[in-house]
Amino acid sequence: MGENGPETYDGLQHQYVLTVGLMECLCTDEMLISLYIDGKIQGTHIIDGRTIGGIENTFAYLGRSLYPGDAWQVVKINEFNIYDTALDCAAVEANYLAGPVKVPEPATMVLLGLGSLALLRRRKS
Repeated sequence: MGENGPETYDGLQHQYVLTVGLMECLCTDEMLISLYIDGKIQGTHIIDGRTIGGIENTFAYLGRSLYPGDAWQVVKINEFNIYDTALDCAAVEANYLAGPVKVPEPATMVLLGLGSLALLRRRKS
């Protein structure tokens, strides 16, 4: 998007959201591409009714720039979502405040599986 906002390479977890669509919360009826970081809007650009595929035909990367001179970033992505509609400002902020989806630790899953197996064997007896 060409936004030159604050750098967030601080070792902390951050939420990045990119929406494409109408944004009533921004009081406009134009199609926009909007960037949010940690639930707060960083910038918008009018896309004149084009689809995301009609904006650019180059690659898009997660955690990497398209520009050859940019340094590669070491990132971890713990959640990635694609929706079939643009989230509004309130939904982006609510998702940020809710935090990432909690995935059980592998050891928890093993214990849960063993516990379920024990219950099934007990039920058969």
